[in-house]
Amino acid sequence: MQEVLPLLIPLCVLGAFAGIAYSASLDRFVSVGALLILIPPFAGICGSIGGILCSRLGTGMHLGVITPAIAPQGSVTVHFAQAYLFTLILMPLMAALAHLAAIVLGVSSPGLLAMVTIATAAGLGVITMVNGIAYLTATLSFRYGFDPDNFGIPVITSAIDLLGAVALITVIEIVL
Repeated sequence: MQEVLPLLIPLCVLGAFAGIAYSASLDRFVSVGALLILIPPFAGICGSIGGILCSRLGTGMHLGVITPAIAPQGSVTVHFAQAYLFTLILMPLMAALAHLAAIVLGVSSPGLLAMVTIATAAGLGVITMVNGIAYLTATLSFRYGFDPDNFGIPVITSAIDLLGAVALITVIEIVL
């Protein structure tokens, strides 16, 4: 409790900024309903990938397989590559499902190609930032004796809320 509560309070603020970012582009999301369908699974999948990565890095450090250093070394790059692979597989699938849901529900969609481009490009951008944040949080939790699950995963998921919102909005503005 003492370890988590001081961390969760500022992370709530970070989450509020994600909501503000989406609100600033609300007209775009409302006019293209498929984009609204895309938001929850986008954040969820990015959060899952980031949480898996952070847990693997923290576990590797605690087992002595990964040595915490200023710059990631050795097997850490394999974990980063796996995060990119998950993103490249899941984002197009999720975009296709959001596009299909939009068709079934009768709401507008920019088209399958645009949805896949938006989700994949934004996802890759988010995961690039998440790789660094996951490594940093795993390293800090290891060095300072925090439980990596109590420290890393909340930081990753909250960071993804904001970074995902910014990345998604930015890519949507570029593509559409």
